[in-house]
Amino acid sequence: MPFSCSKIIHGDAFCLQKSTTEEVREARLDHQTTIRNWEKVQPYIPEATSQHTGLLRRIKALQISVDLITKELETYEE
Repeated sequence: MPFSCSKIIHGDAFCLQKSTTEEVREARLDHQTTIRNWEKVQPYIPEATSQHTGLLRRIKALQISVDLITKELETYEE
């Protein structure tokens, strides 16, 4: 079944391609896996370095992405 965005993020570049619900769920799982992997690496990167700051920002960005995907799936499945 095609997945389309709710009014929250409609019409933007994010929604140019229609995806199946299963593809969206797989993307969310991939994001969650990447977050876990990056969190495992985080202790080995010295704080106050650009690598550490960049990693924290990437983790936060993916967490936001997972939250948005989850919200969209909940809206779609209602």
